Amino acid sequence: MHGFLLLACLALLQQRPTADAAAGDNVAEFRLLCTIYKACSEATGLTDESADTAVDQHLRTLIALNMTSAADEFYDRDFSDEKTKSETDSNYTAFRKQWEEIKKNIQAGKEVAMEVKLQRLPPSKLRDELNSAISGSIKALTETKETLPQAKTAGQIKATLKEVIYGTGQSTASSTGGQTFGASLNDACGNDGSSANNAGLSLANDMVCLCAGSGSTAAAGCLSTTGSLTGYFSTTSNAGTALEHLAAKCPATAISNDLPAVLTTLATAFTNRIGQHAGTNQNRVTHYGKGAQDTCSGANEEGCINYKKQMEGKNIAIPWLSKLHQAVEEIKQQQKRSAAIEALKKEAAAAATQGIKAYKNTQVLEALLKAATNQNQGPEAVAGKAQQEKIEEECNKQDKDTDCTANPKCAWNEKAADPKKKCSLSEEAKQAVEKANQETGGKDGKPDCSKLTTQTECEAVNKDGKKYSGLRSGKDNEEEKDKVKCRSASFLVNYKLSLSIAAGF
Repeated sequence: MHGFLLLACLALLQQRPTADAAAGDNVAEFRLLCTIYKACSEATGLTDESADTAVDQHLRTLIALNMTSAADEFYDRDFSDEKTKSETDSNYTAFRKQWEEIKKNIQAGKEVAMEVKLQRLPPSKLRDELNSAISGSIKALTETKETLPQAKTAGQIKATLKEVIYGTGQSTASSTGGQTFGASLNDACGNDGSSANNAGLSLANDMVCLCAGSGSTAAAGCLSTTGSLTGYFSTTSNAGTALEHLAAKCPATAISNDLPAVLTTLATAFTNRIGQHAGTNQNRVTHYGKGAQDTCSGANEEGCINYKKQMEGKNIAIPWLSKLHQAVEEIKQQQKRSAAIEALKKEAAAAATQGIKAYKNTQVLEALLKAATNQNQGPEAVAGKAQQEKIEEECNKQDKDTDCTANPKCAWNEKAADPKKKCSLSEEAKQAVEKANQETGGKDGKPDCSKLTTQTECEAVNKDGKKYSGLRSGKDNEEEKDKVKCRSASFLVNYKLSLSIAAGF
């Protein structure tokens, strides 16, 4: 669409000026100002996109994953305590309420974010690695969000475009001289340009100078013989009314959403149009519009605006045109920010998806690790663990300290992080089960092969058709990994491989 506008503007520029003033001489100039007026009024395509809205739901998912994989020391905190660490830890102050809500939802089996339900992960190397990866994603997203390109809001840019029309600091036409319109007709239209004036003060000022001077002749220059106005610019008090009547005569024009390109094209067409009617008359090379005289005074005659004073330097110092260029840069910067937010949104969505995948992988690997550990234990150890878990369940059912302590195998903890586990297996009971397990073989019933030095001794502990140990070098997370000695045969000892699968990043 902006290409169409460019062609239209070029067509206007190619219209050959006539030697004598006649009705319709300023039609091209009027229509060009009308298009600028319409583009600035409508501000097509200007909208705001919030960085918070774009990433917060994904960031909350990552924070929830970070919570469920956090170290017990952190997870077990009372996040309802507003004063805890609040004076020294700004991070705690910023996220405390969110942590509190997420923790409650995890414990209650409710959604934490984006229809995601999480369970608290048990302590393990896998959990620690997942937490580290999620923390890295949160940090990266937060830093990217904080360093997004700064830009004016759509509302602020629209205010700049209003200033193009009505003058600096104005959102509507002001009747006070020097704000929207020049204090007098000569001041507003530039007169002979020999002294300071307000030509170019606002787009509104220049439109009424060109087409709504103090009588119908000026209007005929812009509207031809087929149109007239019911209000004219004779003083600043009626200039606003003249602008309304004139704007109503503007032809319908579609404005593209690519506002920077449209405004830039229009600005170029405008500057190229200055002096187009001058011919050999050097007094009119700074005039916009044909005009009936060498001066532009807003009289009852074919109008013009004289920018002689505004074009004395190297740059064209027309206030509303400068404001238009400012608006273009503001829109471009806002578009740059919007593109960065869109990229951040995709990054956040991908990070949340990867985080959930890593969490699920960690759950699967934890289950495999537990199964492998049980596979390498003797039946006595498995039975011992089952007995311990059964006693623990019985203890957890008690919700009163008196009922809890009535069972010598249970102990009451009023400050337990999980309110459903205030009554749990006592330390004495745990030690008793542990001792029974150790008496069946190695710790937890698993044969202790660490002190065996020969292959015969090492393989001798294998029983019941199960391979508990073997002579081999160590894996990444075992002590003395380069030394060949009797070691556990668990196929999940190599944590590094498991962690690379679990991380999912």
